[in-house]
Amino acid sequence: MPDPIKAPYHFEIKYKERPADYRTQTVGICNTQYEINYIVSGTLRTITSNTSYDAHRGDISTTPLNVYYQGVSLSKETYKNVVIKFHKEMASPFIKIIGDMAFEELFSKWLHRFPASSKQKIEHIISNMLDEYNHYNELSELLLQGMLHNLLAIMIRERIPNTNQDMAIHKANPLILKALSFMENNYLENPSLKETAAHISISPEYFSRLFKDTLGKSYCEYQNRIKLRYAYQLLEQTNLSVGQVAEQTGFSNANYMCDVMKRYIGMSPSQFRKLALKRSQNKVTQQFQVQYDTNQIL
Repeated sequence: MPDPIKAPYHFEIKYKERPADYRTQTVGICNTQYEINYIVSGTLRTITSNTSYDAHRGDISTTPLNVYYQGVSLSKETYKNVVIKFHKEMASPFIKIIGDMAFEELFSKWLHRFPASSKQKIEHIISNMLDEYNHYNELSELLLQGMLHNLLAIMIRERIPNTNQDMAIHKANPLILKALSFMENNYLENPSLKETAAHISISPEYFSRLFKDTLGKSYCEYQNRIKLRYAYQLLEQTNLSVGQVAEQTGFSNANYMCDVMKRYIGMSPSQFRKLALKRSQNKVTQQFQVQYDTNQIL
């Protein structure tokens, strides 16, 4: 699940660079915020519960609420993108003009492509939004809201028609998406491979092979990464003990969580917490310049 926007802010904007073989380590779902993803370079395939699509340089992908998805980089070049997250209330004046149905329809389209002249406008807006966010002050949210409205208007007015009909569609495996949804919703109960296989009505042996072939990692590794994602948030945002964090994220005990963290990111929970605190303090002293992104170590 993508990290939520940190209170009391209503925006989060990040520029990211990923290796050519990048793939998200777990499925994502947006249930508290909307996302606009602008592709700077590379190609990203997004897999959803009933389809998948390829977004290239200059394309925008939008993420509807409450839909599971996973991203895989396809090109040989570095994958670069800018992600704009915002709460719906930031688009309220815009929604009053176009209507809530049109707004939701915009985000349900997933993929948006534009003519060259529109891409220049979009790049300019997104560059200004990123710069404003990286120099956050008391007026930034108002300015970002205006730029968001401008961006949304261009997306509606200048988007190439029938983009989703023309894009390359690759049918996602519904069994794997159903399994991932089950794992995400029940991670605290630690469902076994056998239990998850039973949930999607296939044999454990076939499910194990299908899972590894589809996602490139074992069931156990993927399950640990789900739990770690929630553990990172608690370590960064609360004062809970390591034992309490382990208990609240589905690990059997603190020692096991510590072993898993060291194996995956080379840090113990206490080391991670110190690093997160240091970065948080740096954000304050630098007027909220680039925020810490735990996804970079997932």
